[in-house]
Amino acid sequence: MSAEKERLWAGKHTAAEVGNGRNPLRRRLLSHLRYSGFFGQMLNYGLGSILQKLLGILLLPLYIHALHPAELGALALIEVCQTFFTALGSLGIPYALLRFATDGSSSIGTLLRTSVVCSAVPGLVLSGALMLGFQGLLGLMRLDSSYSQAMLLGLGLIPLQILQNILQNIWRIEARARRFSLLMTLQAAVLLLSTAWMVIPMGLGIRGILLGRYAGTALLLLCGAWQYGSVIVAGHLDRDLGRRMLGFGLPLIPHKLNLLLNSKVDRLLLQYMLGPAAVGIYELAFRVATYLQSALSPLESAFLPYVIRHQDRKDRTSNLGLVTNFMLLAIVLGTLGLLYGGPLLVHWADVGGKYPLPEHLMALLVLGMMVSLTYNVVAYPLYTNRRTKMMPLISGLGMASNILGNLWLIPAAGPVGAAWATLFSNSVMTSLGHWASRRQQGCNLLPGLSLVGLVMLVVVGWLLWGVLW
Repeated sequence: MSAEKERLWAGKHTAAEVGNGRNPLRRRLLSHLRYSGFFGQMLNYGLGSILQKLLGILLLPLYIHALHPAELGALALIEVCQTFFTALGSLGIPYALLRFATDGSSSIGTLLRTSVVCSAVPGLVLSGALMLGFQGLLGLMRLDSSYSQAMLLGLGLIPLQILQNILQNIWRIEARARRFSLLMTLQAAVLLLSTAWMVIPMGLGIRGILLGRYAGTALLLLCGAWQYGSVIVAGHLDRDLGRRMLGFGLPLIPHKLNLLLNSKVDRLLLQYMLGPAAVGIYELAFRVATYLQSALSPLESAFLPYVIRHQDRKDRTSNLGLVTNFMLLAIVLGTLGLLYGGPLLVHWADVGGKYPLPEHLMALLVLGMMVSLTYNVVAYPLYTNRRTKMMPLISGLGMASNILGNLWLIPAAGPVGAAWATLFSNSVMTSLGHWASRRQQGCNLLPGLSLVGLVMLVVVGWLLWGVLW
């Protein structure tokens, strides 16, 4: 690396640069946002994201081949613990990093070093404490001692996942969209190959799936250490930056935990009321529904940086309304495709009929995912305008409605009742998010929201017609 590049990466700007208010690092960080706008970045992320998600889809036959419904349900419950405590231990720093890196006030080395100290270190301490008390978590999840090793493996992923989130966000906001896509594709390939080897020849079951995740995460962390290791060493711990990042990230923690509980509490209640086999049936259908988000990942990767630029720079030339309505149209088209293709995919993968999915379960979960993605689009001003204190209230109301709906509907309808409750709670969150952010949106979302509402009315009407008549 040349001396000039080392100076910029370390954040050492000349007096003339500082005096003129010019920050070369900021221009570097935002250069990819100026390249062809939203659609240019969507293409940059697109190929790698699509390849990554296609590789991820191939995990579904492995899960069906290696695990019975009760075992898949146990894996889902272990993932509940892992994702919940990962969000708690991160202290919101990965989300704050995505927001603060574009203002150019700190060097990459300082940002990364401060993020690692403020987030990954507490995550490591939390992971160690949980591993000491893992028996209590097994009892809370109502899992027997045969899943002890799997629970320990899941808890050990917490600090690694926090570091991965930090690296993914810095790769997204820095001018490395193609490198980000390549690395994520390589990670998915390593995850698939290592999981297949540990599950099929070695017969490790749930442990093999979790060990495969270790392999994929390790690859990404090694690439991050190779690229940013010297940069982190050259940076310094900025306590003021750490306080500002915590001030932004900590109010997001209740919101993120509410979102996680909103999407995971149905597994817990199904486990308590019906047992792990029902959790496994529900989990399989839910994993297929998440392919809607996978298909739209190139758009999601480009959308948030685009709207951050719009808010920070007051870019009057950006077509924010066009881009936002295009996002909603893509969500609708993806929903229609998955409503048709999801059951076919499960039928192809589940040759032996191990997972008999109840009627309408898949359609309800796909609709719930559509509404959840719509919330991410319509509520972006709450994030870009730093109105993060409203977000826990919105997600908390959604979570409360989900819990009440599950308690009412699961005894009567089982996994299908849980899917109805998820659809209702996501609709509550989306309505509240749109209401709270409508004044800051700055564009007309009526065309896109009308399409989403039309699909909701038609599909829900069709489902209710089948139930009632």
